[in-house]
Amino acid sequence: MSLSFATEDAAAAIAELDAAAGAIRPILVLLFVSAAPRLQAIADGLLPRLPEGCRLIACSSMGEFHHGGYLHDRSVAVMFPQVSFRASVVELSDVSRLPVTEWMDRLRQAARDFSADPARNSFGILLTQSDAGQEEVVIATLDASLPWLNVVGGTVGDMGDSSAACMVLDRQLLRDSALLCMVETDLHVREVVFSHFTPTSQRMVVTATNDSDRNIMRLNDEPAAEEYARLIGVPRASLSPMLFARYPLLLHIADQYHVRAIAGVRADGGLELMSAVEPGSLLTLGEASDDIFDDMDAAFSELPQLPELVLGFDCILRRLAVEKSRHASELAELFGRYRIVGFNTLGEQHGGLHVNQTFVGLAFMPPGGKAADGDDRAA
Repeated sequence: MSLSFATEDAAAAIAELDAAAGAIRPILVLLFVSAAPRLQAIADGLLPRLPEGCRLIACSSMGEFHHGGYLHDRSVAVMFPQVSFRASVVELSDVSRLPVTEWMDRLRQAARDFSADPARNSFGILLTQSDAGQEEVVIATLDASLPWLNVVGGTVGDMGDSSAACMVLDRQLLRDSALLCMVETDLHVREVVFSHFTPTSQRMVVTATNDSDRNIMRLNDEPAAEEYARLIGVPRASLSPMLFARYPLLLHIADQYHVRAIAGVRADGGLELMSAVEPGSLLTLGEASDDIFDDMDAAFSELPQLPELVLGFDCILRRLAVEKSRHASELAELFGRYRIVGFNTLGEQHGGLHVNQTFVGLAFMPPGGKAADGDDRAA
């Protein structure tokens, strides 16, 4: 079951969540709140009201979405009932230091302790903090340590101040951390991943980065911003967030294109990215589809049955593009039809990769057929 509520009053939010938890008996609660101060207050007040053994994971966000579409200044909660789910949480601390060997030991021990039932479906939910800019290492470590576990997730932000982004595990405020939640369920689970870009014929080679692989200094051995502007056919002075969103860089891996979004132009003429690329990488210029609704509808229509819920992580840049499209009412209907709920991110993780401008989610479907309205077995 999922809830959304629009209030700055933490007490009112806690009361609403408390009533829902009493009916659902959750084993895990995910809470997404745009403003970090409100997040901490709600988490502190809610935890004592949850059933024994229930874990609470909360994070600030760049915005939320629910069955009615994208929300503004609201809070969204997702509750996983004990009757259908089991969960365990692992904190990966000191992300800026990258203690990878320590993480791998911790992850493998946590997996042994969790002892997932092979007759049921297992998956992982990953939340990362963006300050250290090490999402690629985090998701790669998870993929190497737990190759059997399908992990999806997102990088948390804060609508008011991205530097204030935070996560809470139970009552503990986390900094410089990532959280992996291992979940087991008797429901069918299917990954849903899509973006709204197609590759063009324009190719480019990353010929130089600086000390961070998220800063491209030269493309095709030319100053990066100048070469990118030439490839999309505009003067460098015309480069803007709108053009970056429409013409992202695509990295081809394992027969799929993955978005490497451009965050801005550096003062030294380089391009700042939201994901890493290595020198020597071959990139393709992408172009946004003119019909975001059709792309999104096509991805969800491939599900074998109507889901009870889709837990999603959707890039804030995709949200901005959607809100400028002419399909607002149709998109709201689509969110309702497929019961899509989640938050807007500063990056997404799936398949061992960190990507951008992508929707990444998990669809939960009943074992026996079409989901029934109001069925509380869903997350």
